[in-house]
Amino acid sequence: MATTDKSKALPSLTRLQAQIVSHVINSIAFGEGEELVENLADEFHRQPARFLPTLRKLADMGYLQLSGETYPRVSPTARALRNWNPSLSEGEARKILRKAGV
Repeated sequence: MATTDKSKALPSLTRLQAQIVSHVINSIAFGEGEELVENLADEFHRQPARFLPTLRKLADMGYLQLSGETYPRVSPTARALRNWNPSLSEGEARKILRKAGV
């Protein structure tokens, strides 16, 4: 009998948050790798400095990873990939991220 662990469930997203996460996951799926915060902010017609708190909140929620100081980059977490595609195992999700250079 399979059990689900509610503590591992990711919280629900607002419409904008869902669009951001989808965009970042698609950038990995299409082989573009990590997304620069500046480019992502431009895609959503936002200033990078004002967009960063939204990305930090998504990182705190478990959807995104932020890396880099001077040129911050954003990528999805393995949990976000598995939430997007539940048929992925943890190992498969990590393999996808490694292949993308994350």
